[in-house]
Amino acid sequence: MKDETVRASQGQGVADQFEVVGVDGALLLEEKSLGRVLRVVENLGKDRRYLLLTLKGNGIEEEAARAFVRELGLGLTSIRKLSRRIDEAPMLIGSVLSPDGGWTLAEKIGAGKRILHLAKRRSPFISVFNPPRGVVCHRFYKLVLGTECPYDCSYCYLQLTFRMAPYTRQYLNLENLWRELERLNRRTRKPILLNTGELADPLAVDQITGIINEVISQMSKYENLQLLLLTKSADADHLQPVENHRVVFSVSLTTAENAEEFEQGAPEPSDRIEALHKAEMKGYRTRCRIDPIISASQDWEADYQQLIEILFERTRVEMITLGQPRFHPPLLNLVRKRYPEAGQVLTHLPPWHGMEKFMGGNPSDRIEVYKRMLGMIQHHHQGNSPLLMLCKEDSAIVRALRVKPGRCNCLV
Repeated sequence: MKDETVRASQGQGVADQFEVVGVDGALLLEEKSLGRVLRVVENLGKDRRYLLLTLKGNGIEEEAARAFVRELGLGLTSIRKLSRRIDEAPMLIGSVLSPDGGWTLAEKIGAGKRILHLAKRRSPFISVFNPPRGVVCHRFYKLVLGTECPYDCSYCYLQLTFRMAPYTRQYLNLENLWRELERLNRRTRKPILLNTGELADPLAVDQITGIINEVISQMSKYENLQLLLLTKSADADHLQPVENHRVVFSVSLTTAENAEEFEQGAPEPSDRIEALHKAEMKGYRTRCRIDPIISASQDWEADYQQLIEILFERTRVEMITLGQPRFHPPLLNLVRKRYPEAGQVLTHLPPWHGMEKFMGGNPSDRIEVYKRMLGMIQHHHQGNSPLLMLCKEDSAIVRALRVKPGRCNCLV
C-alpha cells in the first residue's frame, strides 16, 4: 500500500517532503556557489531546518556560516562542526532520527527521503562508467550533478548504492564542472553524451536548485558535448529551449498501476509522457526507458499496450530502451524489509542474469516478456519503429531476441 502522504507531495512538489537541509560550509566561501545556496533558500523558504556543516578548526568556514545565518535571519538553523567530511552522513540522518544511532538500513533510507544536502563535489564531476561483466552494456560518460533521489521506488538500486548516505545530495560548485567540460572538449574529436541519470534523478529537485539550465547553457559552447537528462520527473516547464539538438530528455516509464504500487512519490507516467512532449516542443531530442517492466498482474500486457499508445500519441521518441527488474540478493532482501508486499511481487518475477540459482525460474520467461513488449512497439509502428534496445541484460537473451547491440539510451 502506498504512503499517501508521500504520494500527495506530488501536487506540491518534492520540496515539501524535505524537513532538513544540510549545507556544506565550503559552498559559502565561493561567490557563485553561495548564490546557488541562496537560490535554494529562496525557493524552500527560511522556516526550514538548516544545518550548516563546517570542519572543526576551519575558522573561515565557521565565520562564513555565522554570517550566512545572520544575514538571512534563518530561525531553525544550527552550525555543526565535523571532524571529517565523512561525518556529515550520521549527523544529517541523526537530525531526523534519534541522534543516538543504532538505526537499521531501512530506517536510514526512509529518513533520507526527508533530507536535502547541498554539497561541494570534491571528486571529478565527469567519469566513465564501465559495465558489469556478463551483461550487454556499453561504456558511457557519467555526469554526477548529485546523488540519490527524493522519489522512493521500491525496486531502486540506489538504495544500496548510497546506503551510507541515503539522502538527496546536490552539488553546487559548478565552476569545477565548467573546467572539466573545457578539458574534455579539448581532447575529444567525436560527440560524447554525458549521462546525468546514473546516480541520481537530475530533475527531481531542479525546480529548487535551478542548476540544469546553467549546465545546458555551459555545454552549448562545445559542439561535441551532449547532455542526457534521464528522469522520472514531469517538470519540463522551467527548462530553457535548445536550438542545437544536443540535449536529450529521457524519461523512465511504467504503467499507471505499477507506478501506484512501486514508485512512491514519483509523478504519474502520463505526466512524464507530457513532459516528453513539452521537451520536444522546446527542441530537445527525446527517448524513454520502459524499465523495469513489471509483469506481475493478470492484465499487464493490456496496461503496457495502453502506455505505449499514449507514448506514441504524444511524442516522437527516437529510442526506447527496455529492461526488467535486476536484483542481487542483498537488494531484494532490503526491498522485502522496506516494502513487504512489493517485495513478494518482485520476488516472483522472471529472474535476472545469474539469479536463477537464488530465485528459481527460467530465462525463457524473461525472453517471453521482452518478445511481447517488442511486438507491441513494432506493431504500433510498423516499418517506422524507434530504435529498440535492452538495458543491462544477459547476452544470451539479447541474442535470442535478435536485438542488435549498438546505440543505446546512454550513448549518442
